[in-house]
Amino acid sequence: MTSLVSELSLDKPLLPVRVKVICKGPTVAGSGFQKTVLIIGDEKGNTIQATLVRDLEASADMPLEEGHSYEIKDFELSHVIAERVRLTRNRYNINLTNSSVILKIDPIKHSSFYCFPNWDDLYRGLHHPKFPIDIYGQVIGVGFLEEYMMEPTNGNNGIIDHKIRFFVLHIL
Repeated sequence: MTSLVSELSLDKPLLPVRVKVICKGPTVAGSGFQKTVLIIGDEKGNTIQATLVRDLEASADMPLEEGHSYEIKDFELSHVIAERVRLTRNRYNINLTNSSVILKIDPIKHSSFYCFPNWDDLYRGLHHPKFPIDIYGQVIGVGFLEEYMMEPTNGNNGIIDHKIRFFVLHIL
């Protein structure tokens, strides 16, 4: 018996999930602790972020590869921290630990992990700026790397961050 990503909850026992690794990349936490971040999705197209400690990935017999499907058991589930950028719309994060069991399975087919927004809503700025979105179109221009000061929070004076503006031609 397995669960869909959308059915995961801290209020009930965690069943195994069957997912496809959509993308994978390294990240460094504030303390210099290295992790691998995964975006994974189930057969219904629901996505969730998963984190894997770098040491755990290096010791694994089978690395998690982009485009491959896996069944994941005995993982931990946590709420996404509100101050950080969410990589999916899911409010939870899967944490893979030393006790997690990861089995490679047959490919999950006929899944669309893309969630295209309504172009008019996007153009009018109605999408939350911290949610990445899938856009289908032609990039017609890329701006320069710009520095900007983030708003001060919790006693710090603000943090310098970077952004790049790009221009997309909407294709119907």
